Amino acid sequence: MKKIILPALFCSLVFFMISCNQKGSGETYTLKMKLAKGDKFTHEVDTKLDMSFDMMGQPMDMNMTMNGLLDFEVQGDSAGLKEVGMTYTQMKMGMKMKAMGIENITDSIMDKATGRIVGKTVTMQLNEKNEIVNTNSFETLADPEELDEATREQMNKMFSKEQLNSMLGMMFQMYPDKPVKIGDSWENETNTSMAGVAMKVKGKYTLTSVKDGVAFIAMEGKFSGKGNMEQGGVAMEMDMDGTQKGTVNIGLADGYLKDSDYKIEVKGAMNVMGQKMPLTMKGYYLMKGK
Repeated sequence: MKKIILPALFCSLVFFMISCNQKGSGETYTLKMKLAKGDKFTHEVDTKLDMSFDMMGQPMDMNMTMNGLLDFEVQGDSAGLKEVGMTYTQMKMGMKMKAMGIENITDSIMDKATGRIVGKTVTMQLNEKNEIVNTNSFETLADPEELDEATREQMNKMFSKEQLNSMLGMMFQMYPDKPVKIGDSWENETNTSMAGVAMKVKGKYTLTSVKDGVAFIAMEGKFSGKGNMEQGGVAMEMDMDGTQKGTVNIGLADGYLKDSDYKIEVKGAMNVMGQKMPLTMKGYYLMKGK
């Protein structure tokens, strides 16, 4: 009798454990940008960056803002790469600097620069990881003969694959490489830039819920970077570390952005002519998909 009871008890326990695991596993979801030929989607971007630093005992503040509408259209495939057109249908940038009680507003200069690109399209090629590996030259957006050397250099940087990856990397490359269920987390690493300094961002994403065809995702990350930049002919070394935290929500059917809201906080230092100056930055980012 014991020989019969023990195996039966063992089998019962096994089936009980399997049943419990199945109940706790939950439904899995594939989160991926569809990027099918002919697809169109829009990102509305609203950002604000506040920077404060101390220059030789004098406090300085810089505030930068950007509001824009970016229209995307998937144009097709070429040699295994997705071709996506990005059109600037609206773009407004502003910058204010305040030092020693004097405020300098450069909105008109920024408007002149961004006015050249509104209504123009940049074509990007994305690999299987949604990394931008190539873009068409900025000469397709503006006649280079109309630009002075400084503006031409700035536009070259603005539309380089590195800068576009920096601007779009988190939204394009945040997807997990396998199906996930509610409560699952995944990580990725992207490159970006801040104040002209190259940064590495290590992000962690967690699927918190799914409702009405929308996946709700919590995001947090850490980033760090070192680099050199030049302002007004003065060379500066920068060292920065920071964090970001917020949410991003995407459609299950196509993987395109619904909305995103996150903040960043940065602390670091600048070294100018042997003088070390502490700095802090806070950024606020709102994005909506249409």
